[in-house]
Amino acid sequence: MKEIERKFLLEAIPKDIYIVEKINIEQYYLCSDNGFVTRIRKIDEVYNVGFKTGSGLERLEKEILISENDFNDLKKMKIERKIRKFRHICKIDEYKIEIDEFRDNLQGLLVAEVEFLSLNDAENFTPLSWFGIELTNDMRFTNAQLSKLKDLTYLHL
Repeated sequence: MKEIERKFLLEAIPKDIYIVEKINIEQYYLCSDNGFVTRIRKIDEVYNVGFKTGSGLERLEKEILISENDFNDLKKMKIERKIRKFRHICKIDEYKIEIDEFRDNLQGLLVAEVEFLSLNDAENFTPLSWFGIELTNDMRFTNAQLSKLKDLTYLHL
C-alpha cells in the first residue's frame, strides 16, 4: 500500500483541537537497512508486523496482523530498538492528522503527520498555523531512526 504523508514538528498539542481518538503504540524494530524497515507493533490491543520501504513524502507500507503470542515471541529476540508513543488523531477539514507524543527517552518530541490520497494533494497542502518546521524529508525523524536514539540531544531541537 502506498503511504503519502507530510510530517511536521510541533511545540505543543493545541488545546482547541478535537481529538477523535488517542491510542497507545509500542513498536520494535527487527531490521532497518538501506531504506527497508521491518517492525512489530502493538496498537492498543492489535498486533502486526510491518514492512516499509522508501523515504520522504511517498513510501510503500504493508502490515500483517499477528497474534499477541507471536508479538511477544518476536519481542523476546533481544530487540533493543523500540519506540513508545501516544497517537492523538484529529480531523481538520478533509485531513486526518496524527499527532505522535513520544515517551521514554524521546519524551517531549511531538510530530504531526498528515496523510494524503495523492501526491498532488500533498504538494498543494498548506501547513496549519500551529505546525512547526517540516520534517518530511529529514531522515533523522523516521521512527526507525528515532528508535536508535538514547535521547533527543542528537536532534538539536
